[in-house]
Amino acid sequence: MKNSSIYPVIYTIRREFYKITSPEILEGIDILTPEKVEYIFQSKENESVKFSNIQSESLGILQKLAKKLLSLSRGSFTEKLIYDYMLYYEFYNLNILLKARINNYEGELFLFDWSRVSSKEELLSLKTLQEVQKTYLAILSAYRISDKRLLTSLKTVSKSNIREVLLYSSIVYYRNLLKTCEMSGSAEAERIISTKAFYEFLISLAKIRFIENVDVENVLEDLDFLPNKQILQDIFLVDTRENFLKKCVDKKIIPQNFLISEIDDIDKFKNIILKNTCKSIIIGFPLNIASLLSIFILREIDVKNYTALVGAALEGLEMNKVRSLVVL
Repeated sequence: MKNSSIYPVIYTIRREFYKITSPEILEGIDILTPEKVEYIFQSKENESVKFSNIQSESLGILQKLAKKLLSLSRGSFTEKLIYDYMLYYEFYNLNILLKARINNYEGELFLFDWSRVSSKEELLSLKTLQEVQKTYLAILSAYRISDKRLLTSLKTVSKSNIREVLLYSSIVYYRNLLKTCEMSGSAEAERIISTKAFYEFLISLAKIRFIENVDVENVLEDLDFLPNKQILQDIFLVDTRENFLKKCVDKKIIPQNFLISEIDDIDKFKNIILKNTCKSIIIGFPLNIASLLSIFILREIDVKNYTALVGAALEGLEMNKVRSLVVL
């Protein structure tokens, strides 16, 4: 990255950092209503948006940030890093479309407006499974991805095996991103992405193993790129969900003082430790690859928080329950 581009990028990162949700956003709110969610979104994002549109507007946060950083950055490596990070949202869109078309769902879909091949409107116009598969393959080609397992599972995708596409797309994504982090020479970047990847696979594999009752041994073998692969393998040497949760505590993956009764609880804990780690990286600066990744992760947590607030308001949940959903 050239020196001339550093200061506008720093400004953008600082500006995004100050939008990060904090405990203050819920102070003084005893009942969460659509009007209060609108106020929270406007006060943090400086955008006046109707309650019914906040979920879709939240999805735009990351793509706006990525496009802004791409426009300000002059280094080819920084550009590669952003594209590799945002590949997750390419996969997210296509996997959502795959599930919808396989199940003949024709209702509204919330997609990220981010793709190197098709616009959001073009993606939503894909009405058949075959059209989604063709676009999926085109995007894999654009990223020069030739993973045989992902390609095979994609070409033969059905209701019974769509889980394989979701898993292998995650494996390809994190392997690709960790390789890019390694090329940067940033131990901090590798650390936060490795942590994120570890918990993502811990949660997704736990759901497959203990909720769907499907063996995950073969998938675990494919995680050689993860520094903590051995810990994951050891954790899954249990027979019940309860023993799995207990082992997570015993292995100090989840601290004893963090209340955990369901697999989804781990997701909140993951976001808490990522938020603390990323905030310390950004506050410390100087601008580096880890700083860019950190702001993406922090804003990603914001997106989840806004979506959780919308859901909580629709459900009329009490504030103590709302606080249990939001990562502050």
